[in-house]
Amino acid sequence: MKSKQVKVITSLFLGTAMVFGGMIPTVTAKTMESSKIQYNVVDEESPMSIWNAQEGLNQNEKNPYIKGSIAIYNGKVYECKRFHYPQLGWNPSEARMFWKSVGVVPEWYADETHVESSKVPYQKGDIVSYNSNIYKCKRFHYAQPGWNPCEAPMFWELVK
Repeated sequence: MKSKQVKVITSLFLGTAMVFGGMIPTVTAKTMESSKIQYNVVDEESPMSIWNAQEGLNQNEKNPYIKGSIAIYNGKVYECKRFHYPQLGWNPSEARMFWKSVGVVPEWYADETHVESSKVPYQKGDIVSYNSNIYKCKRFHYAQPGWNPCEAPMFWELVK
């Protein structure tokens, strides 16, 4: 069975990163270089969610984070390094024993002046930020005005 994969794009400028890919475990990462952008192809199967401490729940009611799962926190994408239950203060940016940063979530973008060959392609599994929410692409398409995550639910689903 073939595993689905998405691209993670890391900019080589000033050490900044952009992610065009939703599921981002690094186990199957491959690297290809194209001009000044580095593409890492990665497995799409890891669970993804917005990080949540699940405050107010007791330990038996909490949903654990498992190794390889993806959490989005403050616009960054993190991979869980080992099984744990969420706790206050164990957010991905503070609890490095549980989380590894693997990129940032890019803003959704469409430029109506571009022709189709130069428009941003969104692959199934890609993630974007739009109106302070995170969305995951449901199927391949090129960015078009009016096809933003709020106006085109046939292409986008909200990540919770």
